[in-house]
Amino acid sequence: MARYLVVAHQTAGSPELREHIEDVVRGDSDAKFGLVVPATPVSHLFTWSEEETMAVARRNMERAAALVREAGGDVVRSVVGSRFPLDAITDELRENPGYDEVIVCTFPPGVSRWLKRDLITQAQKRTRLPVTHITARPAPQEEAAPVAAHARPAEAAAPGGDGATATETPPPPPHGREAVTEREFGHLDLPYIDREDLPEGERDLWDRLVEGRDVPSLFRVMGNNRSLLQGYVEMLNATWNESGLDDQTRELVILRVALLQRAEYVWHEHVQIGRELGLSDDIIRSLEHWQSTELVRFDERQRAVLAYVDAVARDREPPNGIQDTLRRYYGMDAIVGLTLVIGFYRMTGGFAKALHVEPEGRFVGWQLY
Repeated sequence: MARYLVVAHQTAGSPELREHIEDVVRGDSDAKFGLVVPATPVSHLFTWSEEETMAVARRNMERAAALVREAGGDVVRSVVGSRFPLDAITDELRENPGYDEVIVCTFPPGVSRWLKRDLITQAQKRTRLPVTHITARPAPQEEAAPVAAHARPAEAAAPGGDGATATETPPPPPHGREAVTEREFGHLDLPYIDREDLPEGERDLWDRLVEGRDVPSLFRVMGNNRSLLQGYVEMLNATWNESGLDDQTRELVILRVALLQRAEYVWHEHVQIGRELGLSDDIIRSLEHWQSTELVRFDERQRAVLAYVDAVARDREPPNGIQDTLRRYYGMDAIVGLTLVIGFYRMTGGFAKALHVEPEGRFVGWQLY
């Protein structure tokens, strides 16, 4: 009798996975199966809440359990795991040792976000167990469902890749391009560019980005348009070095923008940067409720900056007196710089969310858990 860990999400009900489970059971009628569904965000990432994401993962967990049982397998455990599939696998193996093999079911290369992160190879290295990879083809109806021009998530295709048709028909696409499908929209992930993908004459930009470290995933996705990447880096350097803000204040601004957007990539990266610059975790946590927190006390200058961030990031007029307070502490050049930092990181957060740019490593959490 062997124990198998099945890892799937949107492919949890796929015929390919069922066929493989049937093959396993035919060879070992006493086989036991554990199921892990990573809570990876799916379609419409930029409008989905954490609660919706977890609800989709739980539904897919139930689909996977039903599939294994219908294929004749004995399900002994089923859980929703970390949003990062490699961490979800590692957590399950640590909490419930004794598995003999890992079965990972994904969409094909070019569609699967997990494969883009090289999940199969990484899982083999980390678990030191046999890892079987099952490729599930998207259902035909998923490929045929057009994206609604203004549909809300509840009106659009069913989450988790079930392929319900959206309620509105989009206008004809420009230049004769075929409409993006609902499933494709939910997986609008671009390849991660490496140094070797660039023409030799352009690799100096890459080398300047890293200075001996790994290139952040944001730049690797943005590298699909090298001209804009170069312009972005120039603007990034300007906002960091010429804004007129001290480093800690700049990071408070960026972190507050990330909180308002729920931009995980920006929050995760700048928590690390803020810590390196001396911001305590108490200060970072307090940004969620900076006006009423008793954990730390923000001074008049910081409160004016944060009030200005809240107004600008929400496209509102700053509260009365805030600009006068800012002028007591900053020249007009720094107020321009502050405003541009807010706008720049609103853009960055929106870009990372729209193209599903993952944080570097396990997400630090909104409360730094």
